Order: sequence, then C-alpha cells, then structure tokens
Amino acid sequence: MWNAGGVWAQIRPTAFVLALAIGAGVLAGTGPVTSAGDDIRLVQFNLCGHVCRDDDADKVGGVVNSLAGFHPMAVSLNELCRPQLAAVLDGISRRGWAMHSRFLVTERGGCRGGVDYGIAVLTRTTIVDADPVTYAAQNHVGTTELRGLLCAKAELGSRPTRICTSHVVAADEDPSGDIRREQVAAAARWVAAYRVPVVVMGDFNLRPTDRAMSALYTRSHRGGGNGIFEEVDQGSEHCRCGEHTYDSGGKYDYIFVSAHDFVVAEGDATASRFSDHDLLRGWVITR
Repeated sequence: MWNAGGVWAQIRPTAFVLALAIGAGVLAGTGPVTSAGDDIRLVQFNLCGHVCRDDDADKVGGVVNSLAGFHPMAVSLNELCRPQLAAVLDGISRRGWAMHSRFLVTERGGCRGGVDYGIAVLTRTTIVDADPVTYAAQNHVGTTELRGLLCAKAELGSRPTRICTSHVVAADEDPSGDIRREQVAAAARWVAAYRVPVVVMGDFNLRPTDRAMSALYTRSHRGGGNGIFEEVDQGSEHCRCGEHTYDSGGKYDYIFVSAHDFVVAEGDATASRFSDHDLLRGWVITR
C-alpha cells in the first residue's frame, strides 16, 4: 500500500523482499536492478471522464500527476473522452514521461461537445500496431455504447508484448450478468491466442469471485480458474481478491499479466478525488 506521497505504508509480508526492492527503486526515481528481470510498473484507471462532472483541467492534472510521479511502462484508461487523452499525453510529456497511445471509440459523440468517448492504452515504448475488438454480446437497450477490447503491441521489459484494455458493460445495464460474462469470456479467448507476453487491464464490472473471472485467473488461485493470468493484487496466497477499486466498495478494476511471462510483486488501489474509481497500480517482474 502506498500513500499519496509515494511512501510505503504497508507491504504484504510474503511479498516483502521482492516488493521492497521495487519500492526502493520507486522512491529513488529509478527501477531496481534485479536478477529476475525488468521492473515493470502498470496502471489501470477508470477516469469517469464523461459522467463525473469535475473540471477537465483538474481531472487531467490529477491523472498527469499520478502517471508522471509513478513512471508506468503501460497504462489502461477507461471512460475517457478523446480530448482528455490528448491533454494527458501532453501533460506527461511536459513532465518528462512521454508515452504513446491508441484509442478505441466505444461511443461516437458520447462526451460533452459531441466528442468521442472510449478506452485507451498508453505505452512508454512505440506502439507497433493495435487490435480493436468490439464484443458480439452488447446491451442494445437505452445506450449507443459498444463495449470492446483494445490490444496494442509494444515492447515491455525489452520484449514484444500485447497490452490490452477493456471496459465491460456495467451491472445496471446487465442485471443478469450474462452480457458481462460473455464479454469477459470473449476477451479471455482473444488474448490467449497471442504468442507473446500479455497484459490485460480494465474495468470488468465484476467481483474477482464471479464465475466469469475464472476465464482469466489461473487454476493455481484460491477459488480456481482456467485462464493464463496472475493479478497484481492477488496477494501471496493467490486469492481471487484485492482492495476495492470502486466508491461503493468492491474490486472491479484489474491488472492481469500472463503467468508464464511475469512474476507479480504487488498491487495498490489509490483513492482519487476526481473519479468514482480508484487508480490501481501494479508492480511486476519479467521472467
């Protein structure tokens, strides 16, 4: 657990040695030298960019401060208006942490002023290409938003990696949960087909213990699973759990990494004053 000033307040005991090494690098402003591999920092954040009516400059400034202070190698942003993405990119570049991006439009004209609304992937290294996917299962009642998955190809830890983001349909639009489960299953099938390391981040609008999330978690987790991923806030016991990331309680935001390619060190949900979601940070090591 990190506080707003970047000071470590709590560390899970069994992750102490590995996490301490990473923490020292963060506090020093540089990544640690480890024998296991590269230190990778990741961020997932649902900005509530078109619903929470905060001042855009304040919202963008908060995101810029978080990213420029943490130095992530890859970022997933959800509920994002296209101009907000441009402002975030400009802000972090001015702070010395320039990143590349891809944007997936999920609703044309969905933000104030008729600008596009969607999700984005940001990477520190150049994005080679990107796969935009629109889920077949959608809620077509009372909304024009089409949920999807965006996977960018870029180097992460000195090797080609697919870095993906998704924002699954919300519970109030899917009372039975059937659409959410189909969307998560579709995302799991898609990313499992990649022949490179994979990072999947996003707001899945489901608790970790929901049966749909089994498509992502590996079977080594307490509660099982049939996927290929570890999650940054799973703890030393590989639980399907983590700090809540939503104002009303509950974990809905995730940072998954392919278990064959990464070792999870730590995850931390940090409260935000300009969104109804917390910003989720993850630390992983390449295998």
